[in-house]
Amino acid sequence: MKNLNLSLILFSALIIFAGCNSSKSISGSSSSAVTSPEAAKNLTPAASKSEKFRKPGTNSFTLIAIPDTQGYVDFFAQTEHKKSFPCNQYLMNNRQMAFIAQNSVKNGGDFACAIHLGDFVNEGSWFKYEWKKADEALSYLDGQIPLISVIGNHDYDNHYKMVAGRAEWLKGSKMFNKYFGANSKYYKDKEWYGGSSENGLNNWIIFEGAGRKFLVIGFEVEPSAATLSWAQSVIDSHPDLPVIVATHSYITITDDEKDQANFIGRHYREDGLAPEEIHKSFILKNKNIFMVLCAHASSGDNCENSRIDTNEAGYPVYTLLSDFQTRNHIIRDLYPEYTGKVRYCGDGWLRLMNFDSNSKQIHVETWSTEYEKFETDEDSDFYLPISWDWEERFSK
Repeated sequence: MKNLNLSLILFSALIIFAGCNSSKSISGSSSSAVTSPEAAKNLTPAASKSEKFRKPGTNSFTLIAIPDTQGYVDFFAQTEHKKSFPCNQYLMNNRQMAFIAQNSVKNGGDFACAIHLGDFVNEGSWFKYEWKKADEALSYLDGQIPLISVIGNHDYDNHYKMVAGRAEWLKGSKMFNKYFGANSKYYKDKEWYGGSSENGLNNWIIFEGAGRKFLVIGFEVEPSAATLSWAQSVIDSHPDLPVIVATHSYITITDDEKDQANFIGRHYREDGLAPEEIHKSFILKNKNIFMVLCAHASSGDNCENSRIDTNEAGYPVYTLLSDFQTRNHIIRDLYPEYTGKVRYCGDGWLRLMNFDSNSKQIHVETWSTEYEKFETDEDSDFYLPISWDWEERFSK
């Protein structure tokens, strides 16, 4: 993490997952891999809530970002479609979601909100199987935690055509709206759900953490000027709320001359705006927006980046990228006998952000539900100050 005074801390955690016929318990502070490959092969998401990842506090809560899960549900990364593949990768996605649900505030943990940053599937509308498995995983969160999901470039119906050079721009959201859109089960009758734009691909929720309410706005890939106007009306209707913006494609893993993450260019939407234009014309003009979360960009183990800007009102804005899809070490670690092609998955990594009003900081962490450990390099474990006057910043 750049331009911050960093200090690293490793929490010990005990997580209990139940297997098909047995259970395992692993200490997250020292484990470098799951205890038993055989146990991992058969592992199903836990129902046990006897142990919590992090105990809830009256002045703290944790926000979860779920980036790019398409590798887990990849049609060709399942034994049922490719007999030579050593496992069904979709079970890793199920374990991630079960972990989040198990540790939600509703279930006695401190996870207050989950944000899926898009790319639920790998090939647009091509494989219905991928959508069903993505829905199977996210279903663990339904009714358990406030949730907002944004569409990724892989989630547009014609993504596979664009990859093949048969389409210039991304179009179509029939499958996304069916499973994860504004009218899906994930938002229906939820008291924390606010509403959506006309096309259902941009939405907003309000969640509560440590006694404070937060507004989260989810954007489609490269939102249009009309979408920004819609979002501005949402913010204007909630002038006293801190705002988090979530979108799939925004910054990259490369840096500019000031050691800040570069913005991604405009690539996907005919009527969309480039992320840097969105940043200047919308993000920095709204003093209530203090954080932007995104995914999409990664290469090998290089999956994280960030930038810190000062908005027009003089307050910091934190932009955080996490996208672990190109990490695929877990298959080799669990199945050393497998010599075939390894598909992308993500190795179970999630982005955790623990807000602490006592210390006036956000502890950004990176946790793997497969390895059951934290990653502690400077891009994966760092602190962001939130020492501003909350009443002054988040008001008319």
